Amino acid sequence: MFPLEDAVTAAVPLLIADQKEKDAFRVSDVLLRFRASTAGQGPAAYGEVSVQSDTPRADILLDGGVVGRTSDEPTVVKNVLAGQRELRVRDFSGREARKVVQVTKDKRIEVALNLRGPAQRAVGNGLIPLGTNPQGHEEYWRPKDGVPVVKVPAGEFLMGSREDEGESPEHPQHNVSVSPYLIDKTEVTWGQYKKFATATGTPQPETPLWGTPDDYPVTAVTWSEAAAFCDWVGGRLPTEAEWEKAARGTDGRRYPFGNDWDPDRCNTRDGGPHRPQGVGVFPGCVSPYGLLDVAGNVWEFCRDWYDQNYYKIAPNRDPKGPDSGQLRVIRGGSWLNSSLWARTTFRQGTEPSWRDVLHGFRCTQDVPE
Repeated sequence: MFPLEDAVTAAVPLLIADQKEKDAFRVSDVLLRFRASTAGQGPAAYGEVSVQSDTPRADILLDGGVVGRTSDEPTVVKNVLAGQRELRVRDFSGREARKVVQVTKDKRIEVALNLRGPAQRAVGNGLIPLGTNPQGHEEYWRPKDGVPVVKVPAGEFLMGSREDEGESPEHPQHNVSVSPYLIDKTEVTWGQYKKFATATGTPQPETPLWGTPDDYPVTAVTWSEAAAFCDWVGGRLPTEAEWEKAARGTDGRRYPFGNDWDPDRCNTRDGGPHRPQGVGVFPGCVSPYGLLDVAGNVWEFCRDWYDQNYYKIAPNRDPKGPDSGQLRVIRGGSWLNSSLWARTTFRQGTEPSWRDVLHGFRCTQDVPE
């Protein structure tokens, strides 16, 4: 029973399985029968709103509630109650644009909500300064693929796990100094990768069971394809040291958000929906520098070759991994892994040509002049 009383709408989410899901998970549809009656002055009237923004993958809020995300193409929000409505677009760092609009019955209105002003000028590598994020670190907008990048300052951090924690490849814990760099705030998405594939003629990976939504992390790419994408946007894959510093900061924390595991913060087997999600859907899964999803969602490729004994011989300044090897480093765990693999120190190697639907990546690049 859904007694509405003074409310004007009720939203009941339905998960409808397609044939692939039925075959893979043996799930069945649930038939729901609704009976409703109207009271008062008659049925409500509805229209549509088409939202365009200069920031793809930002949340669209209607009267305070999230109803979708922006894309490179206009996003149509349907079944909007007629009358005055408040629309907002909000990015991953909380920057907002707001407009009050008049929605008319059976009509579609177009609304532009941009987060960057026309006067903003690009600096080195075509990056546009965005100011600081809530964690106090500088961010830039990369227009080529439409993503924010975060500056990680130079300095030392604790790399690896204490002897009484973690696994052998994470030992010994040691101080490492890393030069300043920029790193993507989110994992590279299908929306970004499709731009690269179109511009370069690179074939797209096979479509996974859950499809290729614009804001979902791209998966099933090889290490070489991930490296080629990063080169295309003016960067490269992060070294293992760069990835770990960006994920844990300088205080040696086990997880991006602290030392104590909270299953509701990140998309892992312990607390997520047991499927991949759009980047930034878990805002509590944030690192000290403002990176999102560095624990869970999908594994992330690093630049380094994998050697389980590398920490015993690694230099303490800008280590780049072994000169050769058979496996490449992946970090961060996925939606299918437990908190053990989501630790900021967990190291694993993978065959670089394996197209695993749990593997994704993010890029780093030089700090602009």
